[in-house]
Amino acid sequence: MAKYRCIDNFSVPFLEDFEGNEVEGKELSVEKDSIWEGVIIHGDSEVFLQQENGNWLDISSELFELMFEREELQ
Repeated sequence: MAKYRCIDNFSVPFLEDFEGNEVEGKELSVEKDSIWEGVIIHGDSEVFLQQENGNWLDISSELFELMFEREELQ
């Protein structure tokens, strides 16, 4: 699976499940330089990303393109 590095800090609403149910008043902070593994889902409109610690994101492809870059293998 491809790995991606976040290029700037941002926050998204915290989702309690894959159905998109938000937890009111809670956000997930995504830190600059954090590494995520990703898979594009729902056609080309959404991207699912996950960290080794279990955190996950389901974000628009537009936000993904703005905030992530592919991590080069070293």
